[in-house]
Amino acid sequence: HVVACAEHTLTVTVEASGAPLADALVRLGPYRAPTDAAGVARVRLAKGQYELVVWKTGYAMTATPIAVEADAAIAVATQPVSEENADAVWTA
Repeated sequence: HVVACAEHTLTVTVEASGAPLADALVRLGPYRAPTDAAGVARVRLAKGQYELVVWKTGYAMTATPIAVEADAAIAVATQPVSEENADAVWTA
């Protein structure tokens, strides 16, 4: 499997409860990047269709379909998962 040339930069801003979410992992197919203290991740990727997934322990966010055609920016929000409901994300 050959990964296409990463020709675009997608800037993803992640927030939770209105505040930036640092140290979250932003993933789009084979491409990934962590968010910084401002909740921003910059991902170099090829144009195409992706599922944008943000992952951090204790937070839940559904995957967001996104089409990348050029350099772009997107803001997404996630929600903390309550302690007593921490496994809810994994139930079928």
